[in-house]
Amino acid sequence: MKHLLSFLTLLLGVGFLLAPSSASAQTIYWGSAANDALFDSTGNPLDNSYAFEIGTFGSFIPDDTNMPLWLANWKTLDRVNAPAASGWDSTQGFFSSSFTLLSDGTSSRGAALGTGFVFSANEQAYIWAYNSQTMNIGTEWALITNNSSDGNAADNWLIPPLPDPCNCISGAESLEWRLSTASQPDFGGLNDEYGPGNVSSTPPTYSLQTAVLPEPGSSLLVLTGALLLTHRRRSTPKAA
Repeated sequence: MKHLLSFLTLLLGVGFLLAPSSASAQTIYWGSAANDALFDSTGNPLDNSYAFEIGTFGSFIPDDTNMPLWLANWKTLDRVNAPAASGWDSTQGFFSSSFTLLSDGTSSRGAALGTGFVFSANEQAYIWAYNSQTMNIGTEWALITNNSSDGNAADNWLIPPLPDPCNCISGAESLEWRLSTASQPDFGGLNDEYGPGNVSSTPPTYSLQTAVLPEPGSSLLVLTGALLLTHRRRSTPKAA
């Protein structure tokens, strides 16, 4: 009996050593920083009507010609809005939050936001500022990211690989995705650089500026035209 107990104890000890440790979750801190200048298309500071989201479009690539499709492809990781306790302090021009990418590919903020999106490694992340996600007259958006356009692929805003079950690969426990580290304005202005979008007044210095959306009809016509052209190219028989 004594030998049997010793053997069982040994097995339990080996099992404990071989058991996977808890996965190391990845936390991402995102938003603006102190003294960032955030403006709308008229050059006025962004107010409480604005919200900010961080997320991805999956395999969809957003640009100013397919804006009617943005919302349908958008997957939210986190969101902040007024008042300041919810992450957006318009009196200070500061928004900030954090989320944890869990081992099942979901965001720790998903339950609070009522979403269940699953994210895959290397999906490009964006920050989307808006006063409405509906394309109406007067709607203003800014969409920014950090990609390889700055010549530094190492700091791209890419969804990191999910934590490995045995925690065998060591890596950073947290990431910082701030306006100051963004490199690409896909719509609106970023760090004194302007992308697509209409504004009536551009401040001499800004961290982020939203732009007025094109008329819903014109944007839809552009998208429809692009789809028709693609279909026509696919349907045209090749010359022998």
